[in-house]
Amino acid sequence: METVSQEAMEHAQGILGTNRQDIHPENNGGLDVEAYLNHYGREIIKVKENGSSKLYCLRECVFDPAHAPNEAAVGITSEGKLFYQCFHESCKTRTWNEARKVISGSDSLWDFAQGNGTTSLSNCPHIYRTERQ
Repeated sequence: METVSQEAMEHAQGILGTNRQDIHPENNGGLDVEAYLNHYGREIIKVKENGSSKLYCLRECVFDPAHAPNEAAVGITSEGKLFYQCFHESCKTRTWNEARKVISGSDSLWDFAQGNGTTSLSNCPHIYRTERQ
């Protein structure tokens, strides 16, 4: 098993145009959703468990600020999959990828990955989804 430093992965991202969207909770803890949302100025009014998912309830919907408060959330499943949820008809089909573009554009999620600074590529296949730019 080969372990690669975060610096080496960031270098590869610059060369290959790597887009790390799916961060798996195994090995490196997953995405720190709270830190991510706080960094981009999205106010969390409460955090709650919902089945096997954790919901970060927002002050307002990222698509329509009139949908507020506590009517929209970013969630993460126990498998590390991210999702977006708004209960209004006009937003209920919105996805995590759409919400992410509004919240942080094309910025990497890697800065919000929980872990120790190195990742075993063979044991954590969901961290990378490589796309040529």
